[in-house]
Amino acid sequence: QGVFDLLATWHRDLWVLKEGGEKSLLFHEDCREALEAEASGWSGKRLEEALEMLLLFREHLDHHVNPKLLVFLLSRQLKALKETVLKRPFMSRPPFIT
Repeated sequence: QGVFDLLATWHRDLWVLKEGGEKSLLFHEDCREALEAEASGWSGKRLEEALEMLLLFREHLDHHVNPKLLVFLLSRQLKALKETVLKRPFMSRPPFIT
């Protein structure tokens, strides 16, 4: 769960910066320069989707889904979200969860 929490707070900080929020709200204030550089490659909408996806994937950990598989799928989904044009719509559930 620690990896998902770290990714969620990182992406939350990206969203705060993208939306022009107060820098004092950042969890990772010590990484502000890296966050600002990373935030420039995201849209606010995509960051919202990334946060929703991170929370969904974190919930799946409670359902005994293989954490390595979740991290692999999450990395692919985050990469797809960051790209300007998605080739497929946002996936609300991993394909192996029914």
